Amino acid sequence: MDSLTFTKMAKPADPTFTCGIESIDKMVKDSYFLCLMKRSYAYEVTYNGIIVGYYRIELKRFDNSKFDPPLDEHSLDLYSDLYALHIQYIAVRKEYQQHHIGSSIFEHILQSVDDIVKCCPLRLVTLEAFHDLINWYSKYAFIDLAPSLDNPETNLMFSDLISSSDLDKIQSLEATYM
Repeated sequence: MDSLTFTKMAKPADPTFTCGIESIDKMVKDSYFLCLMKRSYAYEVTYNGIIVGYYRIELKRFDNSKFDPPLDEHSLDLYSDLYALHIQYIAVRKEYQQHHIGSSIFEHILQSVDDIVKCCPLRLVTLEAFHDLINWYSKYAFIDLAPSLDNPETNLMFSDLISSSDLDKIQSLEATYM
């Protein structure tokens, strides 16, 4: 969908909006308040002037020492945390689902990551995927890490932003200094 418009939320969500999942609908409803509090940023997605979806992103800190490989292998004792751009949710209005809007929103977020990491040191992009969507996110190189602690219906997934050339440099430094 090439005519989707993405706008940071400047008012409460449309009260008639539903994606059909009560927990996500609640997150959509709460998003404007969280934007005002600078806890996260939420965006409304319109198509021909109609709000067809919402999504919310935030920065999230992870304790690297609690991860299994592949995320635990490169850390210094003083720097054991990782920062992620966490995709809190992507919600598409129920009557617009199955029209690739969710895919377009997700691809828009991933394209935005390159600009974000130019000014913010992020290692990961993370999200919590419903079990039936884990294989779909895997097509975008997201790795299933573990069941979510917050929602038993989801798993935490991640994409590592370290480039292969930077990974080679890290391994070279480790061989030299450690």
